[in-house]
Amino acid sequence: MKEFASFVEKVDWLFVFLFYFSHVVLLFMSIFTFGVVLRMVYDKVKKREGDYSAFVLPLANISSTAVLVGLLGTVSGIINSAVVGYAKGFPVEQLVRYIVLSMTPTAIGIFVSIVALWTYNTIVGRAEDEE
Repeated sequence: MKEFASFVEKVDWLFVFLFYFSHVVLLFMSIFTFGVVLRMVYDKVKKREGDYSAFVLPLANISSTAVLVGLLGTVSGIINSAVVGYAKGFPVEQLVRYIVLSMTPTAIGIFVSIVALWTYNTIVGRAEDEE
């Protein structure tokens, strides 16, 4: 375990980068998804018919990959906090706190994925109703 911990300490920057990179990607995914939702709500309030066909493919991709991006952030955060923390001799209470905090990307990814899937289904359902 100590050999692996010393190896992970050398590439610690990679796990930190992946952890924060997943947050940034999830932020962009959520901005796009909630932008589409807000546009749909705005068009509904203004009683306009909007064409959302351009958003179908990106929403399908977001709904299927947001959880995976969140999982990547969680795994890299757990590896960083657990292995590096163990190698540096952090107390168990501090390790548990970092491990719990590293689970936030998956929670964000699940939330973004659910909203993107609902929005995708709404757009596809409207298109099928019109045909």
